[in-house]
Amino acid sequence: LCLVWTVAVLIAFSLISGKRAHYMLLFFPAVALLLARLLPMAERARDRSIFLPALVFAGTGALLFAAGMNLIPLGKVPWLSDMPTLPLYLTGASLAGIGFTIAAAHARGLGTRIKMLSVATCAMILVMTWCLMRVSWPAYDVRPTSLYLASLEAQGAPLAAITRYDSEYIFYGRMKTRVEKILGTAAESWARTNPNGYVLSFYHSGNWPPAGVPAPALEVRYRGGTMVVWRAGDIVAHPRIAQTFE
Repeated sequence: LCLVWTVAVLIAFSLISGKRAHYMLLFFPAVALLLARLLPMAERARDRSIFLPALVFAGTGALLFAAGMNLIPLGKVPWLSDMPTLPLYLTGASLAGIGFTIAAAHARGLGTRIKMLSVATCAMILVMTWCLMRVSWPAYDVRPTSLYLASLEAQGAPLAAITRYDSEYIFYGRMKTRVEKILGTAAESWARTNPNGYVLSFYHSGNWPPAGVPAPALEVRYRGGTMVVWRAGDIVAHPRIAQTFE
């Protein structure tokens, strides 16, 4: 029953695109019952079940080391190729060390092993959170684009965005001007109406840079692609730019 409960919920929520951390609470009762069933077995002499979490910790650390050494293909997402390797090495070494420490506690009493696993789990969460923040924050950094758009706003330049824009640059840039949302098909007409304006557009990793277009006013890697600011004059002079809008 507990296995069906856990597996069924895992599959059901894996099929939902929107996920939240608190959804995992639905697993806790089933997992707690399973662990309670296994506790008497853990009291046996020379119990080796603690080697499984130790292997998970050490294996995760080894994978992070391999990622830092470019031994694991990380796909074509632009920011992955530029992520700093030092956090990966430090996190990999920390997790491997935690794994070896857990393994060394296999001969201790059950209470000591449970405390060791609890402390190790908390340490893993802290270390992994620090690592993920360090290696991924440049891909979510809105400061360069926000400051650039704010400088354009100070000059009185009209601003527009091609479809994908959720006002993410307003707060840091302290912008007061409304960024107009337009469709890619209307970009050229908007550029002719606002020759001193600028157009914000997002490109997925496989679509940038397009061939046969001039350099944009700003190019910043953002999330899984590239955020680009085009000059309205360039859009009018080079109609090929408007054809690249997603």
